[in-house]
Amino acid sequence: MVEQFLNLIVPFFSTPKTYSEMLAKLAGAAFYVTYGITFFLREIPALGALFRKIDQVTPGSAIISRVPQAQAFNRAGALIAISAALLSQVLHLHDRVSDILGIRRRFDRNRILIPLARLVGANLSPDQKAKIAIERHRLMRSVFYRYASSRIDDPVVDKHDIEHALGAWSWFWTFVEGGTLTAIGTIIALLYSSHSTAIYLASATLTFIAMAVLISQRLAHYAQNEIETIAATQGAREAVRAVFDAL
Repeated sequence: MVEQFLNLIVPFFSTPKTYSEMLAKLAGAAFYVTYGITFFLREIPALGALFRKIDQVTPGSAIISRVPQAQAFNRAGALIAISAALLSQVLHLHDRVSDILGIRRRFDRNRILIPLARLVGANLSPDQKAKIAIERHRLMRSVFYRYASSRIDDPVVDKHDIEHALGAWSWFWTFVEGGTLTAIGTIIALLYSSHSTAIYLASATLTFIAMAVLISQRLAHYAQNEIETIAATQGAREAVRAVFDAL
């Protein structure tokens, strides 16, 4: 419990070992990114006035207002950031973005399933390759997560390799979610004709995208190591080939 709490409030210095820990890291990162965005949006007069009204009705506002430089606390921004963190955790924001952009769909097909089929000696026909896109989730459970999941006690793939991959994915999704949030902030700034704020937030969006692209190379490397291990393990190799042959 303590580790999960620290992962939430200090998400940038922890390496998740499970999917739930990764979700906590993403929620923590979403909080900080959103909180930072609200400081930019407060500079827009119309939004600044709205934020100050929210500040006045937040719990403890009478006491906080007596503190020097109380406006620096940005209480409205904190409330919005908490909401963003909850949305990240409850709605799995990274999954929703991935569905829209097809990130996992392409990665699973091109970096895991088709290369793994080749490694185990399954000669896929064009029709079978087409079925991979349709049955991707089932196939991933049957031929990959069955052997390379952090949730099982004795996976075929070394747990250190799984944790390294999960850590890389957590950073990738952090940048993807960060870019999504700053892109939303950019749109809001443009709607209020605050072009300078929009430029700052758009620059942050491009930075997040660049970081995600850079780290995607590590994701491909870890996936290659994992599928090579699966293909090199006799029992797993035969079971995986049987699944692909049955397509």
